[in-house]
Amino acid sequence: MSPHSIPPVVFVGAGPGRADLITLRGADRLKQAEVVLFDSLADPALRRNLPAGFANPGFDADTAAAEFAGLMQRVAAQAEFGPALAMMRDRFMAGQVPRRPGQAQQLAGLGQLTPASRAAARPDLVWQLEAHEDQVSLACGPTVLTLPGFTADAVRAALGSTSFTVGDLPGPLDEDGKVALTRRLIRDGLVQAL
Repeated sequence: MSPHSIPPVVFVGAGPGRADLITLRGADRLKQAEVVLFDSLADPALRRNLPAGFANPGFDADTAAAEFAGLMQRVAAQAEFGPALAMMRDRFMAGQVPRRPGQAQQLAGLGQLTPASRAAARPDLVWQLEAHEDQVSLACGPTVLTLPGFTADAVRAALGSTSFTVGDLPGPLDEDGKVALTRRLIRDGLVQAL
């Protein structure tokens, strides 16, 4: 599928018949699906058959299209899209490899970094920070860094600003800790010294 194509929407098991059976074609479509949304189809309107004669000439397609549009609105109102959106976000994040021009020069200058040094997040960086019990996971492209939870504010400030002074990063880190964190972010190509 090209990045600009719209994937098909397929309803499996939404027709008449036994609710505990699906066709082989339906099973094949489920195996091929990138995203699966499911619902109990408690709404009886979603379980009706296509109207008799829907394929015959002269069939009132406008009325059927309006009814189908209404059904789609009901599905959208009842479906929970959170898991599907999270999966799409994760797939997008995994495919975003940051560009790191000048990375060798950045690595060579790590020893010169001080609390007074200026740094900035790489341009067009796509990142996500998730807090766990006593850790944070920083995802950027296929790379996931696990850092202590108390670094979350400093990481957000470093990656969310156009530039920063290392010693001014927020949070409980002392100056040496702020330098160490910034070095780590530079080493992983997320931040660059200015």
